[in-house]
Amino acid sequence: MEPVLNSTVEWEYDQHSKTLTIEGKGLMPIVLENKKIEAGAGKPTFRVVNNAPWVIYASEVEIIKIGEYVSTVSAGAFSGFSALRKAETPGIVAIGNGAFYLCGALETVVAPNVISIGNGSFEHCDNLQNCTSGKGNKLLFKRLASVGNYAFCNCKSFKELTFEACTSVGEFAFYGAENLLTARLKITKQVGEGAFAGCKALKKCKLSSGCTIGKKAFDNQNIIEYEQDTDYER
Repeated sequence: MEPVLNSTVEWEYDQHSKTLTIEGKGLMPIVLENKKIEAGAGKPTFRVVNNAPWVIYASEVEIIKIGEYVSTVSAGAFSGFSALRKAETPGIVAIGNGAFYLCGALETVVAPNVISIGNGSFEHCDNLQNCTSGKGNKLLFKRLASVGNYAFCNCKSFKELTFEACTSVGEFAFYGAENLLTARLKITKQVGEGAFAGCKALKKCKLSSGCTIGKKAFDNQNIIEYEQDTDYER
């Protein structure tokens, strides 16, 4: 295992199994940096740079295993990992902005304890089929409290979505989830603007009572069963 600078986290990559393992305790360190570069006429500009030591394997890693005592996935930590198929994150409670952005091959995420998912965390993960439930084409969140803007935007493969204890879902969070058929959403406060717009296959949606629904949150004329009920059934 190699240490990550200024953190209690260590990592190693097995090229034979194409597995990236991250162990340690506490927060994953911040890996994104606004790097100053010189533009024309000496004018400075900035671009975002991923300083994670494992980024050199971004085109190879197929499996990520994060130890149970690591509590966060930092913003952009695995953004653009094009070969990634599975992420096992049993102890993670927070997934940062863009953490798995543009991981087009990602199919499965094991994150049973996640409470917060940031903006664009899984945006453009076109093949994402399963998250936390362990089987089937479904995203099942038992503890998730908040979902950021564009968090699952253009995730086109999963068919079922369940929230059991969510407070809010951000703007365009599931925009373009075109194969989503059923959504059972125990959301207590807010569904953001356009959150489920472009979900062409969505036929059935059930929300908990008292939830504020944003503009065109369900911009889909194909929904044949829509219910907002105090007697939410799991």
